[in-house]
Parts: sequence; structure tokens; C-alpha cells
Amino acid sequence: MASQSSFVGADTIPIGKGADAMLPKVGATQSSGWADRVKANIVSRELGVQPIVTKVSAATADAGIVYATDVPYDPKGLSTVDMADAQNAFVPFSIAPVSAGKNKAGASSFIEFMTKGEGHNLQTEAKFLPSAP
Repeated sequence: MASQSSFVGADTIPIGKGADAMLPKVGATQSSGWADRVKANIVSRELGVQPIVTKVSAATADAGIVYATDVPYDPKGLSTVDMADAQNAFVPFSIAPVSAGKNKAGASSFIEFMTKGEGHNLQTEAKFLPSAP
């Protein structure tokens, strides 16, 4: 395996936690030590997904682990690899009203839209797992 530089999220944010959970699962299907070799080529742990996408787009890195939803629809030379469910790490995201929010009715409507309405379908189309009610 040629040496490649890769960028992942910091281990304190969801994308970094997801990458850390996914690599051993993928490694179990690869040659011995694969996950350790990949980890050895991580040159940066970013504080967000967009910096990873930007650096790979600019060829500052050979690869990065990001959410499919964060790769632009016009990826400018980027290619993605879909992960099998058994190897993927599912990172839960929550939707909830802000307790100090001033528009409780609006928050409630938005949550309903995202969990039961058209927003539910839009999430699926964008490759998100839909929000649960």
C-alpha cells in the first residue's frame, strides 16, 4: 500500500468518533494491520467535515472520511465510496427545541416537518437516516 495522507475529524466531534468506530470494522475485512496503517497516515484531525472536504478537493490530502451528505453534488474530481452497513458507523443526530427559544410553536412545527413531513423524505434523499419522531 502506497503511503497516502488522510484527514479525519477530531475524536471529540461526531465525524471523528464515527471514523474511529468504522476503521476497525473495515479493517476486519482487510489484510492484517490495515486499520493501523490507515491510522498511521492520518496527518490531521479536523474540527469539522467541511475542512476535510476542502483539503481533499484541493489535493492537500489524498483521502478523508466524511459524511456522504457533505460531499458536494458537483464534487470537482472527488469520488466517494459507500460503506456497507455492517462496516459503517452510525452517528446519531438529535433534533429538539431550544429550551430558551422564543418561538416554541415554530420549533414544534419544524420538528414535526423533519420527523413526519416532507423533511423526513428530504433527509432520506440526501442520504441521511431520517429523524425519528
